Amino acid sequence: MENKPIKFVLTGGPCTGKTTTINHLGKMGYQTIQEAASLLIEEEIKNDIPLWKKDVIAFQKKLILKQIEFESQINPEKITFIDRSIIDTIAYCKIFKTEPTKEFVYLAKTHTYANIFVLDFLNFYETNEIRLENKKIAKKIHQTLINTYTEFGYNPIFIPALELSDRINFILSKISTQSINHFEETRPQTRLHI
Repeated sequence: MENKPIKFVLTGGPCTGKTTTINHLGKMGYQTIQEAASLLIEEEIKNDIPLWKKDVIAFQKKLILKQIEFESQINPEKITFIDRSIIDTIAYCKIFKTEPTKEFVYLAKTHTYANIFVLDFLNFYETNEIRLENKKIAKKIHQTLINTYTEFGYNPIFIPALELSDRINFILSKISTQSINHFEETRPQTRLHI
């Protein structure tokens, strides 16, 4: 019987410290997957093809395929931390007032995760060429992500704006073997109303 990968997602609005936290977990020896959206946007900026601005569905489809590609390379023997997931794509469709396709919803249902960590906003907020949203929009994104994961049957674990070392310790305290078994056994059924 093939082992099922144990995947934990780190999510939250822009500037919540996801990338910093993921990078630190990687340095500690955990298997990690970087945020596919940032990588694609950086690539499009470099090639002057801003698809994410012109065609939301086409970009989100490209993003999902990249996410699936990344997740297919996971070593199932290792615990993996992922910077955002396919479900984030559904949330961003909502934010852009675009109906997610049936294919998107199906893929989000069939790629499951042990649990979701939602990182709260840091005590500062910065924008850049990829993170263009102001704080008000960022908060809307944050809440939409939480709502969407809940609709897909997850009970996210919330991580406050602590020092990095405290955030790491908080996360690791939640991923004991006992906790993982609990997540796998008690995940509720999907409650989608899309």
